[in-house]
Amino acid sequence: MSLQKTQTHFELRNPIMTNTEQSSRLNHILLQKNLVYLLHRPVYAKKTIKKIEKTILAQNLTRDEIAWLKSIDVRRWSIDHERPYRTIEGALFHCPVTALVFSSLFHKLKQMHIKESNTLSFLTNYFKSDEFLHCIRDGQHIVDTLLLWLNKKVEALNLPKAFSKDRSIFLQLSSLELKLIKARRLELILSPPSTKPPAQIQADQRLFLPKSIMLFQGSLGLSEAFILLNQEAIKLSNQQGRSALLLAKINLQKLPIDLSHSCTIMIQKNLPNSELSLLEQSSSKAQNCSIESLPDHLAQVLKFVQAQPTYQELESLMFGYELNQDESLELVQEWLENNLISLKS
Repeated sequence: MSLQKTQTHFELRNPIMTNTEQSSRLNHILLQKNLVYLLHRPVYAKKTIKKIEKTILAQNLTRDEIAWLKSIDVRRWSIDHERPYRTIEGALFHCPVTALVFSSLFHKLKQMHIKESNTLSFLTNYFKSDEFLHCIRDGQHIVDTLLLWLNKKVEALNLPKAFSKDRSIFLQLSSLELKLIKARRLELILSPPSTKPPAQIQADQRLFLPKSIMLFQGSLGLSEAFILLNQEAIKLSNQQGRSALLLAKINLQKLPIDLSHSCTIMIQKNLPNSELSLLEQSSSKAQNCSIESLPDHLAQVLKFVQAQPTYQELESLMFGYELNQDESLELVQEWLENNLISLKS
């Protein structure tokens, strides 16, 4: 009996775990994030995997998890060196205008100001950046952090004054596309269209921009240039494949963008038609936003509405446009019906 108790006590203190039991003790999500990061940096992975506990990747990893990563055959990191390139090409599918414009800018600069021989080589530097590290660790979208990294790199280039216009055009188009990407991703909770007559607006009711509306400050002609480039990107991709976007040589200075004058661009998430089937709605989901340059008076009103004024405060603003109370009310009702603004009680 005494021997049996001693043996049981020994087994509890020194359990022999199966592979399944050991696996259940590991944080699979954290390990998966580290694997994704290392697979996009195969040379770095091969060099550092045996001393990974000394790197930032080891933060929040247990000794068992570090041991598991170290146990991976080092030759596995060299199997697929093309993965980073495929990931970049996949991300550029979501931002074709930026791909087109950056390729054109790169072609113009590479002789004197960029050491990399091609756009893909330049873009894969993203995987060495803090932006990519935080993207993987924090569960962000790769396309978002790639564009933020790229804009920062282009902004930091030491360029002669002759290239300042090209750079400004690139930064504005890329920033607009990032805003558009985020707007497309935004999921809206939509109520079915009301058949009731519009309710009487009270003076103390607050007005605000719904989630379906975003405003972007840019240069005159930016939205028109963006639409033209997006159409060109679609045509190129259909005819020659996505890789053709990185071979473009557009003269950016000939785009219809006037950097000396600013304008407000409205990004509007198109509300699904209640008569469309779910299948039809989902098939058009990728192109469910529109952009439009606003006339100055409407831009000023919508910017004012961003601060959530009362109807009475908006009415006072509209008196500056020589609109009386009835005309102001009629305009507000029209904007409510078109989902440009919304009401809070």
